[in-house]
Amino acid sequence: MQLFLIHLGGSFQSSILLLMAVDRLVAICWPLPTYAIIFIVIFHSHTGEARQKAIHTCGTHLVVITVGYLCVVCAFVGYRVSNIAPDIRILLTISYLIIPCAFNPVIYGIRTKEIKVHLMMIAAHGGSGHVPLH
Repeated sequence: MQLFLIHLGGSFQSSILLLMAVDRLVAICWPLPTYAIIFIVIFHSHTGEARQKAIHTCGTHLVVITVGYLCVVCAFVGYRVSNIAPDIRILLTISYLIIPCAFNPVIYGIRTKEIKVHLMMIAAHGGSGHVPLH
């Protein structure tokens, strides 16, 4: 039962990432006219703010997908190579399940302005944990 639930959770995560990737593929390769106009305006703008926001949105998504599928590839390759110890194979499989789930909040959290500002305040105060809140 436990193994079934682990694989069920992994399949949900992979399905969500696949749907997000298909959404980006459609938005980039077959954009609607309203998307084409937005991208034209973004890339012709004189300020880098619009470009940076577009890259920020797509970049976050690409990092999450890369981390997720990199863990999957490592786990699958670990079972194909015969001279890898069973303990390492188990570790790779566990990392395939845990790292993407733990990495998503970090990526999206760091991209949130309020969290980034608070983390910078903590770093500026030497990580003491005593940060004055506004």
